[in-house]
Amino acid sequence: MKIVKKIVIVILLNLVSFYYISNAKKIAAEQTNDEFIEISIYSEIDIFNVGLELYQAIPNVEDGKIVSFKDNFYEKINLDKNTITIKRPSEYFYLKIDLSTLPIEYGLDKRSYFIDKTKDKIELQMLEIDEIIPEYIENNEVEVLFKSVDDRQLFVEYETELLKNNSGFDLVVTINNSQDYIFNDFITNINVDEENINDNLINYYSNSNYSILAPELSYMPVTYEVSNNGLFKVYYDPFTMEKNNVQKVIDGILAINESFCSTDGFGFLQPKSNDDNEYNIYLEHKEYMNNIYGCTYFNIDNTQVYSNIVLNYGLLDKTLGASTDDDSFLLTLSHEYFHAIIDENSNGFNDSLDRTIFHESFASFAGLYYMNEISLNNSDIDRHTWHNYLAKVELFHQTTQYSLNDMSIDDYRKYALFLLPLYIYQKYGISAIKDIINEIDYTISILDAFNMALDKYGTDMDNLYLDFSIYNSFLQDKYDLLLDGYKDYWEREANIPAYSYEPYSFFQRPGHYYKELSLPFYSSTYRHFYNSDCSKYNVYITIEFDNSSDLEIIQVLKNIDNEISNKSISIVGNMMTIPYYGFGSNECKELVFLFANCKEDGEDVNLKMDITFDHSTLSIEEGEIIDAKEHLHEPYNECLYEFIPNENNFYEFQLNIIYNNIQSNTPSQGIIKILDENKNVINKLSIDNFSTPARNGIYSNNVIAQLEIGKKYFIDVRYTHVCDNLYVSVNKIENEISMPVSDEITLSNIYSGKSDFLYEITDFKTGRYKYQVNFSDLKAVTDVIFIFASIYKGELTILESKNININDTEFIFERPLVREYGHRYYIGFVSNRYDTKFDLSISRIIKSTFNLVTDLNQNVNVGTEVTMNRGDYQGTTITEGYTRLMYIKNGIPSNSRLDYYWYSLDETKARVSNYGTVTALETDEIVQVKIMAVYRYEITKVSIFELTILPDESNETKIVSLTTDKRVSGTPYGTEVSENNGEIGDVLIHKGYTRLICFEANSPTDSIQDFVWTSSDEEIATVSAYGTITARNKSGVVTITGVYKYNNTFIATIIIYVV
Repeated sequence: MKIVKKIVIVILLNLVSFYYISNAKKIAAEQTNDEFIEISIYSEIDIFNVGLELYQAIPNVEDGKIVSFKDNFYEKINLDKNTITIKRPSEYFYLKIDLSTLPIEYGLDKRSYFIDKTKDKIELQMLEIDEIIPEYIENNEVEVLFKSVDDRQLFVEYETELLKNNSGFDLVVTINNSQDYIFNDFITNINVDEENINDNLINYYSNSNYSILAPELSYMPVTYEVSNNGLFKVYYDPFTMEKNNVQKVIDGILAINESFCSTDGFGFLQPKSNDDNEYNIYLEHKEYMNNIYGCTYFNIDNTQVYSNIVLNYGLLDKTLGASTDDDSFLLTLSHEYFHAIIDENSNGFNDSLDRTIFHESFASFAGLYYMNEISLNNSDIDRHTWHNYLAKVELFHQTTQYSLNDMSIDDYRKYALFLLPLYIYQKYGISAIKDIINEIDYTISILDAFNMALDKYGTDMDNLYLDFSIYNSFLQDKYDLLLDGYKDYWEREANIPAYSYEPYSFFQRPGHYYKELSLPFYSSTYRHFYNSDCSKYNVYITIEFDNSSDLEIIQVLKNIDNEISNKSISIVGNMMTIPYYGFGSNECKELVFLFANCKEDGEDVNLKMDITFDHSTLSIEEGEIIDAKEHLHEPYNECLYEFIPNENNFYEFQLNIIYNNIQSNTPSQGIIKILDENKNVINKLSIDNFSTPARNGIYSNNVIAQLEIGKKYFIDVRYTHVCDNLYVSVNKIENEISMPVSDEITLSNIYSGKSDFLYEITDFKTGRYKYQVNFSDLKAVTDVIFIFASIYKGELTILESKNININDTEFIFERPLVREYGHRYYIGFVSNRYDTKFDLSISRIIKSTFNLVTDLNQNVNVGTEVTMNRGDYQGTTITEGYTRLMYIKNGIPSNSRLDYYWYSLDETKARVSNYGTVTALETDEIVQVKIMAVYRYEITKVSIFELTILPDESNETKIVSLTTDKRVSGTPYGTEVSENNGEIGDVLIHKGYTRLICFEANSPTDSIQDFVWTSSDEEIATVSAYGTITARNKSGVVTITGVYKYNNTFIATIIIYVV
């Protein structure tokens, strides 16, 4: 017995194990897409032995959020066919293609890619190289852009070599170590271009070997003027130069000296350049100086550094375009004079390049600072000399990196580097500028001088440079001290941060950017993204670097309130990915990633940077048409569009395929899915039975879904057939059935095509209706659904639906239409697979009637046709412009006029209010109009009453009496009463206040808006269409006049006094 029990238990355990193993296998099978990923390279040729490197991306989590990934090499595989499926190295991973393994003359649209856990497919495209565009960068470096025939950027393994020839250099571009492309005289063309560009830049002329105190002047003999305090000597040519201009120089230099060197100013030591302790200034007017505003010569003896200013006389006689206020002259003079101040207050430099960079950056700062201090006129801003200084900022921000220690690669960035002393000044004051200059000594490096000075302020150059780099990342928000009065110009000319990404315009497609660069110490590089990037994409920056100890990574973010915050990104390993999950968020206005080498005497950081945009999600607006082909780029790709409806409604999503300039009917593979904000499918259209659960939509081009206002939805588009354009659009349902006055309509031989379609029923009157649909040309198999639906207060209700099959010939149902705010009704087909033809008729159902009369008797309210025009009680005629009140005879089914829906069956002849008040509109002849009443609580009870409208044959003007501020409903009176204690009914208004027009008893209508209102003098008072009189800032008497729209013999006037 025990043996039998044991056998039974074993069998049960095996059954249970089998059950769980089977289910585990089933679950594993369902999770295949999570474990494996498909890699495809589309190409016109077969792929063979293309190398792929895979890297695991290990999340680095802080406070529950992924802040970075450490990328570890996983394996290298070879692609020997165009599509393979591999096991994922990890949830997140990084893939890099070995470009050297590509076929000759071919490139890839992506060289690498960061893949998050939601992706189950990677698509690349290999295209033939159609165009090679080399570009000279700097330091004899050349970058090459490769393009395909459709103008896409391609990534290619290449090397460049410059070969000397008789006229310059030839360029050789070698692809994949085998194919050479030669560009003859490449470097000569570059030099010519640079020479032309330099004509517009500030030139700095100096000669360190100069042996005499004064330059070699073009005029002899030398004449000079000495300032009244004996501090300055100005040399000039009296035959060609005006003495009053010489005096301007003296006056200018005295004022500048007072600002920089007096005890009331900054207290710098005053410079001198001759044995009499005077400072020499030379006015020169040579052809070679036509593009030079000023320059400073210096020479060194055993004990003293002397310097002299040579000022181009063209600044004084306006030949260099100086402004009428001599601002350009003053800026140049203050800039050059500060060179002398630097030399006088320092003890020499141990490096000539350091001297040049320091002098130009600090002198540029000082010149612009001085001009700001004297608040120069900015009327001729575009012609000021200092425009050139700001132009250097743009140049500085367009370079690959911001470097303090290697200006030789760009001789003009030294001027833009005035941003550094400007930052120091704004943070620590002018004393820090003075301390730095005083610490400079030829026996120490310039960085040592900076550190010695900055130590007084609790910082050093390592920290200062990092702070400056962060500060500099949002240039337009920070550098405003020197720009008072110039903000508009600054934002127009100098507000261009480095590498502003707009993927479609810059790269012709979204998704990728790659850069290799070297960061010497005290240099940095930015990657700047704007809201259009931050909100539409997730951004992944993958970097490889060889020196992690000297690298700093900072994320700087400006939110929608313009608040700026920054955080340091921890370095992990020598290869990492930094994510920014910005998609769908509007919190980020701008985003900067800063990479800086901030260690003095640190080693260079060689940086490889690869930026991946998760570009699968874009936005689409209602009514917008987007060519999805531009976003797919290659077959098998999928593009996701975000859509946010602006109202509750049915929306139609259309797909129009263009091939050879005509709309294509070629069967293809693809799918359109409408997803909710959680990516759940609401509706989908499958093309060529791409997905079995979805309906087949061959030749179909649309799908319809009901969406809610403000919610986020996604349109998932995938299409794989060759086409020229793939247009995607979204619109509210535009097809309408406009119900006629008769409340009956028949539409015959409606051809649905193979698309979803709905009609919105419009212009209907409340009632119960019969709907009859007669079908023809039904197919053998169909799953078309005919629906009648309503949307009320955002809620969709399917009131009727019927799955139509081959045996159906008609579909008849009854449903009410209620004409109240927010009610919308739709009728038509969804899930339509085949061609369908049908007839549709709609007609009102009336089961009983009741009797209507007008102006019942003298015991109730009646219209003005009776009270003013002497019409009959219970009459059937009405004169244009007058009113009658409808009543229910005998009070059956209800006495209250509010229990009925009231309609005029011709609103060009008469209108009727919700209270049953009929107003006859203007007419030149006798006409008839029908008034309909529908009982609210039993809408098949309907009554129709016919009125005859008569033209007013009286030509006499009828005066309508007016008063003010006595309205019964709504706002009772204007601000003259409510705020200024004015009397009700008075005609006096104080300036800036209002009164409201009101009728006395003799108006044909109670509606102010039925009159056209005018003022006799709108400078005194104006009047709105609603009868609001507004007193202006001019006192006086004004007449307000109103003419009745529906009978112009009625005139209303009132005289108003404005004080």
